[in-house]
Amino acid sequence: MCDNCKKAVRSSRLDQATSDTDKFKVLLESIEEIKEDMKRSNQTLRKDIEVQAGELSEIKEQLQKYSDHIDENTAKLVNLDKTVDTLVKKIDDMNDVQKRVDKQIVVLSDRINEIQQQSLGNVVEISGYPQLPDENIMQMIIKLGDVVGYPISEHMISDCYRIRQHRSDTRPGLLIVAFVRKIDKKGFYSAAWSKKDLNIRDVGIILGEPARIYVNNSLTPQNRKLLHACKEYKRTNSYKFMWVRDGRMFLKKDENSPRVNITSQEVLLRLASSA
Repeated sequence: MCDNCKKAVRSSRLDQATSDTDKFKVLLESIEEIKEDMKRSNQTLRKDIEVQAGELSEIKEQLQKYSDHIDENTAKLVNLDKTVDTLVKKIDDMNDVQKRVDKQIVVLSDRINEIQQQSLGNVVEISGYPQLPDENIMQMIIKLGDVVGYPISEHMISDCYRIRQHRSDTRPGLLIVAFVRKIDKKGFYSAAWSKKDLNIRDVGIILGEPARIYVNNSLTPQNRKLLHACKEYKRTNSYKFMWVRDGRMFLKKDENSPRVNITSQEVLLRLASSA
């Protein structure tokens, strides 16, 4: 029976009592019933509280587990951050070492190139000289010396040969001439450059077009690339002069400008940025 129904029954009994004694008795019974109802309600409430307390305890345990996991993950993240910081420092240190090694490699490479160029100080390269059947290169060089006005004898030359070109290249191979003395190399080189428009007709070759013959300093592969870069820079930046002396390259804007010794591609870049 619901509480309202019980209240109505007690009120009805009280109304039916005719004497004060009966009414008092009904009141006592009602009070006892109310006490029993409260007792039962308290027991039910206590059970509900116990159930909820158990549920709260389980929730608390779960939260504690989550808290432990969070603390564990936080500790792992802290350790991971430390590991990352250590690795970043190691990478920075390795980069610093690599930069120093790269600089040393550049210095050593430049030094090797310098030594190689010095070893070519007595060597000239002759391009445009047609390749002849059963050619005698020594006699060809001696004849060329006579043509440019710097007589050459065999004892002045330590070696001479022709470099074969690629099969796809139709031009004759370069003639490489190594002089015993640097003074003879310089004399022949200067005489050849003093003779303007030196061509194959000058050496007695009458067949074909009168192709030019060029006498140049012998350069290392690195310096040859630098020479091409210097020529391109001269062309694109309207420089009037570009020349090679003892394997070193120079640029000059005009007659009134200072000469610039081009030792590397970086020098060309700096020259371009300052223009």
